[in-house]
Amino acid sequence: MSKRELTVMSILSVWLGVSAASVHADSADRFAKLDVNADGAVTAQEFEQRAMARFEQTDTNKDGKLSSEEREAHRDARGRERFSERDINRDGVLERSELESMSEAVFSKIDADKSGGLNPKEMRSFDHARHAERAQQAPQPDTDGDGLLSPAEAIAHARAQFAKLDANRDGRLSADEFAARRAERTSDKQTHAR
Repeated sequence: MSKRELTVMSILSVWLGVSAASVHADSADRFAKLDVNADGAVTAQEFEQRAMARFEQTDTNKDGKLSSEEREAHRDARGRERFSERDINRDGVLERSELESMSEAVFSKIDADKSGGLNPKEMRSFDHARHAERAQQAPQPDTDGDGLLSPAEAIAHARAQFAKLDANRDGRLSADEFAARRAERTSDKQTHAR
């Protein structure tokens, strides 16, 4: 990671109460999943392959299109997976110690019942609100407006995401480029919850 990117992540971590190390570790895990051939870089082809694998996984009725219901069900399933991964003690509640990368202010805002822990319903509400906000701010992948996402639209969306991530425009994502974007998204999440 470059000195500049580390500085930005450090500033964000102080301002938001986010651990730069935890953001970097999460990015490294996600990057490794994208880097199919483990050469230390993610090509547009690898990125698109992952997008299509996710498309196929999400297309539960196998009609070759993703409905809003299928996409929402996929987001909910991913949210449950992430919740389970973070719930280290397996008590069904995310405690502060299990969410070290989340600022206290954000944790408190999500903790609607003020129990001192985040239950699945609270996390799902937060995820849905964050998704709705992002949908208002970013171009939607359903470019023809038919309410369904086609494989071509999914690939076009993946290409647009790849272009945003590829800061140096060399056609390959480095781990540093990916981590920098993950840090920005973490910042967006923290800001949304305020």
